[in-house]
Amino acid sequence: MAHFNAPAFYADLEGRTPMKFAEVCGAAYILAFLIYAAFGLAGFARFGKDVPGNALTGYDLDTKVLFMWLGMALCVAASFPLVFFAHRDALRRLIGRTLGWPLEDHRTVHGVAFTVVSVLALATAGAVLEDVSFVVSLCGACSGACLAFILPGAIMLKISARKDTGPTLRWPKLAKTFITLGIVLGCLSTVAVLDP
Repeated sequence: MAHFNAPAFYADLEGRTPMKFAEVCGAAYILAFLIYAAFGLAGFARFGKDVPGNALTGYDLDTKVLFMWLGMALCVAASFPLVFFAHRDALRRLIGRTLGWPLEDHRTVHGVAFTVVSVLALATAGAVLEDVSFVVSLCGACSGACLAFILPGAIMLKISARKDTGPTLRWPKLAKTFITLGIVLGCLSTVAVLDP
């Protein structure tokens, strides 16, 4: 799993081994796929090919829909710190090292100012932009296949090339299959997003 929270998840795994982590990730991917597929099929059954960027805008406003909006707001509020943490640290390091600005430590005046400006910029964009589905879809198409298949496959190839790994970590054929599948799915999903 090539995700910015993967090292923390691995560190918190009781009795952690690479094989156990792979099993946990595999089970999580299957569960996530089933949940996403159920919601995707429900959206397609409700709207057909005319699914709006935000499916909630396709419903008339009533009490049930307001509760759905509230649930979506809670979901965004709960996941924002996880995503923002990685965004802030990566962007801060990139800008700090590129321009030589003292942004490495988020507890300094510059680091706090950078965090405040980032949050305000994202909140403003969220309030002003009505539909960002194209950008989200394109980002998902480009990075989703890379995070789910290409990077894990590349990591598996790198590990399998080492001489000190056990036989369970030597999966070069599986790694190459992951990379190939990731490239194909990434290209197909990008074409699907760009096709009007």
